[in-house]
Amino acid sequence: MILALVIAFMQSIIPMVGAARNDAGWMGVAGPASVVQFLCVATSFGCLIHAFATSDFSVINVAQNSNSLQPMIFKVAATWGNHEGSMLLVGADPGAVRRHGRRGSGATCRRRLKARTLGRAGHDCLRLPAVHHYLTSNPFERLVPAPLDGQAS
Repeated sequence: MILALVIAFMQSIIPMVGAARNDAGWMGVAGPASVVQFLCVATSFGCLIHAFATSDFSVINVAQNSNSLQPMIFKVAATWGNHEGSMLLVGADPGAVRRHGRRGSGATCRRRLKARTLGRAGHDCLRLPAVHHYLTSNPFERLVPAPLDGQAS
């Protein structure tokens, strides 16, 4: 998540400056940055799914939203069925924008629009998840000592 935050920071600044200066190299950072950010967030979400699937109750999110008797489908669904998990998915937004932005011609106007759009998406991924993950609701916060069975059913 920290790497995704750093990538979002770069994605929110470099392409926007490139679009203002009409610098194709700086605007070109937007696409790869969005892919790397998406992969970082997807990896983090995969780690959270693993924590739920293996009933890792040392993670507060898992201890509060799951228990060892739940069927696997409910454990996996609980990953994004809570505030922390759903906020984690907000970071996947730039990957979807990048995919949509591939359509159309390669005109300068479209490159600038794509760079600005992905820059804004990077800004949103900086603002929303950073506040939630590091200030109010970190999905990977640890609980010591870990409960034996999570939330009672």
